[in-house]
Amino acid sequence: MWLSKQIVAFNEKNNTPKIIRNASFGGIIGFISGMVGIGGGIFLAPLLHLTNWDTPKKIAATASFLF
Repeated sequence: MWLSKQIVAFNEKNNTPKIIRNASFGGIIGFISGMVGIGGGIFLAPLLHLTNWDTPKKIAATASFLF
């Protein structure tokens, strides 16, 4: 049995950033991290994972960069 690679078309229209959604996520994460007193990366990593932002390795690197 041969495994074939499936080619997925990249749609430029779906790749545009959602300014209001991203600003609200940032505001919520900032508010919660300020109330709790820890860095926002701990709240950002699960959010990025749930939205399928990138690979887990890149998500961990991005979240650990924030302090």
